[in-house]
Amino acid sequence: MKIYNEVVIDMNPESPSYGETLHEDSYEYEGDMMLMQGGVSDFEAKIVYVEEPYGGDWRQHTWTGSEWKPSQSVLTKNVADVDEWEAAGSAFRSLSELHAAHDAVRAESGFTYTGGDYDPTSSEFRESVGRTGGFGEISEGYGFGEQDFDEFYGAPLKKIKQDYGTGMKSLTAQTGKSLENIYSQTETAQVKSGFESSGSIDYTSKKAETGAMGEYLTQKKSLSDQLAFSTEDFWKTTEDDYYTELEANKASM
Repeated sequence: MKIYNEVVIDMNPESPSYGETLHEDSYEYEGDMMLMQGGVSDFEAKIVYVEEPYGGDWRQHTWTGSEWKPSQSVLTKNVADVDEWEAAGSAFRSLSELHAAHDAVRAESGFTYTGGDYDPTSSEFRESVGRTGGFGEISEGYGFGEQDFDEFYGAPLKKIKQDYGTGMKSLTAQTGKSLENIYSQTETAQVKSGFESSGSIDYTSKKAETGAMGEYLTQKKSLSDQLAFSTEDFWKTTEDDYYTELEANKASM
């Protein structure tokens, strides 16, 4: 089964490459489809291994309480090691696959308030906010609505992810437009040359296409870095700030 990490398709009906795949990042997955068992705590306690996008190397990732932190060094691919990691449910072919598995385990083992004394741990606080994107579930447990917390209203963590998605959508559209222009210019040059084979035209077109995709990957990394920075910054003081406002709300009742 082919797993797609990313696909860029030309969707401009007027483009000569309409419907064609301009860029693809994918791999063939032949492993088991069962997710790891044991709940969120067991999942997050593991050291997991994620395959690098290019080159076939792997990198360790550990859960910090708010994100999967990669190791600075990579591990050269070793079939025996990969087989061992896969058997332990610790091998993932991409970050998106790791995040999907993590989200699925969270959904199955999510923190819910069932009555009695309400005092979620720091881990439960982060799990709830990370899973829902906002503070509604936590606030409900304390007898408040999410709207009672002004600066926390509106699922801020979810908005960070949505901003990243919007940025990626815009970047993909811009890249598609750039490639469309390149193909159009190439076709015009070929017409002017009488469609005779021209190494110069082909070289120039390929160079421009490579440049456009290089710029795309650079901007994509910038957006990914911004997402990681914003998420890390979000968690630095969020919990303390939330409980400070909670106490203020309680005092005003």
